[in-house]
Amino acid sequence: MPGWGRLAPIIALVLSGTACDSDHGSRPSGPAFGAQERDQLRELGYVDWHVAEQPRKHLVTVDRSLQRDALHLYTSRPRASAHLVAITGETVHSWAYGTGAWQHVELGADGELFALVKNQALLKLDWNSNLLWSVSHKVHHDLAIASDGRLLLLARRGRKVDFESQSIPILDDLILEVSPEGAILREWSMFDLFKDYVREDDLRAIGLAIATGEMDPDAQPKSDSASDLFHTNSIEWIRWKGHSPESVVLLSIRQLDLVAAVQLDPPEILWVWGDGILDRQHDAKQLEDGAILVFDNGVSRKGSRILEIEPERGTFRVLYEAPSFYSRRRGGVERTPGGSLLITDSAHGRIIEVDPQGDVVWEFWNPDLQVNPDNGKTKRAAIYRMSRVARESLPLER
Repeated sequence: MPGWGRLAPIIALVLSGTACDSDHGSRPSGPAFGAQERDQLRELGYVDWHVAEQPRKHLVTVDRSLQRDALHLYTSRPRASAHLVAITGETVHSWAYGTGAWQHVELGADGELFALVKNQALLKLDWNSNLLWSVSHKVHHDLAIASDGRLLLLARRGRKVDFESQSIPILDDLILEVSPEGAILREWSMFDLFKDYVREDDLRAIGLAIATGEMDPDAQPKSDSASDLFHTNSIEWIRWKGHSPESVVLLSIRQLDLVAAVQLDPPEILWVWGDGILDRQHDAKQLEDGAILVFDNGVSRKGSRILEIEPERGTFRVLYEAPSFYSRRRGGVERTPGGSLLITDSAHGRIIEVDPQGDVVWEFWNPDLQVNPDNGKTKRAAIYRMSRVARESLPLER
C-alpha cells in the first residue's frame, strides 16, 4: 500500500461550494450560518483542513534528531488510514480500513492498531489492516490500554439536566471500559463526576440559546456547541500515591480548563488543576518522575505552550513556547526516550522535536494537501497527534 511519502505532495480536489469554519477562513457569500448549522459543519469535519501558510513544505524539513531509528505514528485527520514514517519521512508501513475519518490511532501489541472513527466506532486492526473487532459508539479523541488488554475510551451521549427550573440538553462525556474482545463492560459519566466544576454561566448560555430559538431543546447536542460542557480530550492510566496500578486515570477536560486525576472504582476525584492557568488544553501525560506534561493551546492568548506541572506542589513551568507556535484546536506532546519533546502543532499539520535547550531538531509537515481551484489557495490537513514508536516493538519483517 503506498504511503504519503510516495504520494504526490498536492492532492487537487474541487472545493467549490464548501463552507469553512469562521476560525480558519472566510465564510462564503450568502445568509449567515445559525448556531446549529455551524455545529453541523463542525461535525462534518471542515475544520480538518487549514490554509497552508507554507504550502511548499512537506515531510521532513529539519533533520538533526539524534534518535535515528525512531518511527512515528500518525493519521491525517480527513483520512481512514494511518502511517508509520521513519526519521527521514519515508513511509515504513500503513493501515487503512473503511471510509470514516480516523481521529486518533494507537498501537497495541504485535503491531495491532486501534483507530478511533470520531463519533462512530473504535476499530481494532491487525498489522495487515484486517478488522479484528469494532465497538460502535460516539467515541472520540483518546483511549488508554491496560496491561491486561482492557481499554478505556472517551465517548459522548446527550442527556437532559435540571438548571434554574429548566431541563436543558447537554453533551455528556463518558468513560467506557471495554474488554480485550471489544465488549463494553462499564461506563462513568463526566457530568456525574464533575458537575460541581461546571460553570453556571455555561449552563445559563444553553438556556438562553433555547429561549432565543438558536437551539432546539429536543435536538441531539453537538460537539463544540454550547451544550459541549466537557470536551474531554485525553485519558491515560497513571501512577498515584496510595493507589494500586491501573486504578487512577489522568484526564484533560478542555471546556473546564482542567486536568484531573480520577479514581474509577469507586469513582472519586483525587486532584484537579488548571483553573485560571490552562486555556483549552490537550493531551495531559504523566512523566516518569510523576510530573504532568500538557499541551496548553492558549486560545485567549493566541499562543500555545508546553507546560510541566508538579501535582504535589501545584506549580508549573513552561518547557516550550515560540512566537509562531499556536494551534487553536487539537495538539499533542510527549517526551521521547532521549529527553526531547515531540510536539504536534495540529492546526498547521506540523510536528517538531525540540531538544532540552529549546532548539527544533526535527520538523515534519503533513504532505496531505489540497488546492482550491477557484482561488488557488492550498490547505493542509491537520494531524491530531503524532507518537514516537520504538522500531523493535513492531513486526516490520512481515
